[in-house]
Amino acid sequence: MTPNLTQYEFAGEKWIGEKASADFVARFASAPDSYFRKDSFLVRERKLRAIAVAPVDGQRQAHIKKYKAAGVVPRLRALLKVSQADLELKYLLAAKDAGLPAPDVIFFGRRGPDAYLATLLIPSAESLMEVIRKRPEVLDAALIEALARLVASAHDAGFLHRDLHLGNILRGGDGGLYLIDMHRMEVKTAVSDEEAAENLGLLDFSLSRITGPENRDALMKAYHEIRRPKMGLEDFRALVSAASRAWGRRHFRSRTRRCLRDGENFAVEKTGECIVHRKSDWAGDIKALIAAHGGKSATILKEGKNTRLTVLPDISGDSKICVKEYRKGGFGSLLESLARGSRAKRAWTNANGLKIRGLATPEPLAYARTWDAEYFVTRFVANAQPLDSYLHERFENVADRPVLRGKWRVMRDIGRWLARVHKAEVYHKDLKANNVLVAEENGATRFLLLDLDRVRFDRPLSQAEIEFNMACLNAAVPNFISATDRMRVFKAYTGRDNISVSDKDVLRRVRDISIARDHFWHIAQSRLT
Repeated sequence: MTPNLTQYEFAGEKWIGEKASADFVARFASAPDSYFRKDSFLVRERKLRAIAVAPVDGQRQAHIKKYKAAGVVPRLRALLKVSQADLELKYLLAAKDAGLPAPDVIFFGRRGPDAYLATLLIPSAESLMEVIRKRPEVLDAALIEALARLVASAHDAGFLHRDLHLGNILRGGDGGLYLIDMHRMEVKTAVSDEEAAENLGLLDFSLSRITGPENRDALMKAYHEIRRPKMGLEDFRALVSAASRAWGRRHFRSRTRRCLRDGENFAVEKTGECIVHRKSDWAGDIKALIAAHGGKSATILKEGKNTRLTVLPDISGDSKICVKEYRKGGFGSLLESLARGSRAKRAWTNANGLKIRGLATPEPLAYARTWDAEYFVTRFVANAQPLDSYLHERFENVADRPVLRGKWRVMRDIGRWLARVHKAEVYHKDLKANNVLVAEENGATRFLLLDLDRVRFDRPLSQAEIEFNMACLNAAVPNFISATDRMRVFKAYTGRDNISVSDKDVLRRVRDISIARDHFWHIAQSRLT
């Protein structure tokens, strides 16, 4: 125990706290729940954790975390003192002893199964993620070097922060950087270069969400110059980049799966024979929607043997809802559902996965299953059209120069959008024009993916998959879109103005696949030379 902390006992339970804050510790321990009421000091409450900010004395404030031990496993971990709260305290004190910048501990204690950890609130502190999002210009050379020094000092002390992202680094009002949320810390005798690169990959992935490659490369260079690993800069950069991609896939997988669990942002409910997964902030009556979906008042957008898509008014009355029904199929569908999950479940999971990856799709609201069907509920996108209809309406008969320039812009937008989809390691196995919605917002073109039960994530696309996606779109685009327009799409996709010999080989293969699909596409209008 550090010299400024001492032991207390309240209601038969042992607490530790600052000697100088004995009165505050006693006040809190006498009625901890009173600090977590909405009319008192509560800042945020989640299923397993709550946060309050309360005054310690006339000048200082405490940031107080409440760790809720809900369930058998959390209670057992608390009993064995290996709970998240215990680990947070352990590594926070170890970091302070090692001289790393971290918040000071004010107290730690338990009341029943719940644990409480209070740290000194750093004046005017914000997470680096918030700071850079609000003011991107803050991420200058000085901040990048300070960030590199912080991580290098942690590694030199043997600390590996296993959740090292910009949200877990605070920037105080004085410009100083502080490490927080240390329950996933690992302390080693020495941190190898490979372990350091893997750990820095976490931070690199976090940076990739809000800044460009120049700043990320500057961080790697600064870290390399400060810590001087044995391997050269290029080898170190390659390891960090590989770790960044791996951590990114892991992050996206974890975040995507949250939509199938009861938690802060999603709820799982059972009403009679109907099991519902929905967004926590959506209050729609799913059973009433299912009933209306099957009624005469529903506007039918599409109906087939095994599916039905309708539009209905939302419960709020100021927007519309799309309900897609997937009816139970035969033995083949049963085998597919057992192997890959049902189509509705895949659509719900993949829609949330796209949103997490920063790609647009109609907002997913709920997924429900009954004994004979499943339902996927999304927000209706007003003023949007399928890509083929959008192109027909605007560009089938180009009458003047501004419209022609608009067509060129849209072609380039399609290429850049498809490149973003592929860069995010998203592969849509049925990427035809009517599975892409187009909406124009503030002069910009927005593309939204549909029919998501055949989407795959988190694996780099093969060249064959890239060419197949290109061909799917190419074959389904109306034939008044010229070969020159299609070439604009390809150039925007590659980011190059010149076509190489290998590019021509790609285009020929795309042409051959397009001919085989043969929706609108005609060889005479898309001949490659």
